Amino acid sequence: MNNINPLGKTYKEYQEELEKVNLTKAEKIELSLVTDADKIYNTIVKGTQKQVSILKKVETELNQLENEAKKLQKLEQTIEKQAKELGVDIESVIPSGGYAADTWVSDLNKYAERIGNIASVL
Repeated sequence: MNNINPLGKTYKEYQEELEKVNLTKAEKIELSLVTDADKIYNTIVKGTQKQVSILKKVETELNQLENEAKKLQKLEQTIEKQAKELGVDIESVIPSGGYAADTWVSDLNKYAERIGNIASVL
């Protein structure tokens, strides 16, 4: 028996051809998986870049608000100083508890720093 099939090829030739076809299918599957992975990766990268951009914008706005809070802080100190010099009750000039400018400055700075840290990690 010479192992020739009806197509005129030996069994070994037929098997080699079959292996090539199977290899081609495997390569297509691998290529498809890589394409899918590339798409997901690109989505993640673009999404992360967008989020970093948003976080940087938030950080900038928080820093601007902190600068405004510093202005308020100076005004509050000036008002308190002048009220003392004039002998005026500070609570009659400033709302109860004051403007909490020190707290605003501290908190806004802290928030901006945390947002900046998150953005730098991404």
